[in-house]
Amino acid sequence: MRKYDWKYEEAYNFVRSKRRVIAPNPGFVQQLQLYWIMKFNVDTTNNDYKNYLNELKDSKGIGLCNQVIFISFRSSLKQYKSGSNRSF
Repeated sequence: MRKYDWKYEEAYNFVRSKRRVIAPNPGFVQQLQLYWIMKFNVDTTNNDYKNYLNELKDSKGIGLCNQVIFISFRSSLKQYKSGSNRSF
């Protein structure tokens, strides 16, 4: 993703074109989307990152794969999905 500045969907489609049977874990997908939003750097001062960690802590890591853990992250995710500028 970082090498080609790909969003998650672009990376997913590329990998799927090479191997049809892929099923990334939803938690991993969320991490990749956050990684793109943070411009491929883990920025511990980033509010989206802090919110993600707080949600993980609050849920104690239980059942994360079956729930959407983005709360204040939703606006960033909307921008991510729409391809808006990454000015976070």
